[in-house]
Amino acid sequence: SRHFGFLCARAVTTGFAVYLMASMVRLRAPTVVGLWFALWSIVPGIGYVLAALPLVAAAAVRSLPLAAILFAGSVVLQILDLRFVQKPIEHATLRIGPASTLLAVVFGVQLYGFGGAIVVLYLIGMMVAIGRELRGGEDRHDLYTQLRRLLNEQDDLLDEHRSSTLPRELAG
Repeated sequence: SRHFGFLCARAVTTGFAVYLMASMVRLRAPTVVGLWFALWSIVPGIGYVLAALPLVAAAAVRSLPLAAILFAGSVVLQILDLRFVQKPIEHATLRIGPASTLLAVVFGVQLYGFGGAIVVLYLIGMMVAIGRELRGGEDRHDLYTQLRRLLNEQDDLLDEHRSSTLPRELAG
């Protein structure tokens, strides 16, 4: 649920920012453009580039340099998103991956629009989390190792405390 919440927060932020930029440059239908980018921002690694493709194609009709700048800007935005947004989200929650997310968006939109994409994405996230929990992945091993080390350190401290509080006759 936390992963899904982070993705929704990113989608809302992206959609609003794109809406504002589209309004400033007087693009037709800025709300639709903002929603389009919000939807595709959910797909990690390629979402912004895929969302920009229709704009790049429309710009290419008027000016190839403008289309190249738009495409390059979407690639840079995608790289920045991966580095500063997606990695912290995956570090704090779980990694679903672009393929599963893309399938969720495509099938969800076909089933029931934007709401369908969100529901299918949430279900895929739950399936990934359950699968990792059943598999007992690396995270569980790391947590187990850390807990075992902590318990061993506590046992060592307890042994040291016992040996220092024992009467000298029993300690020797």
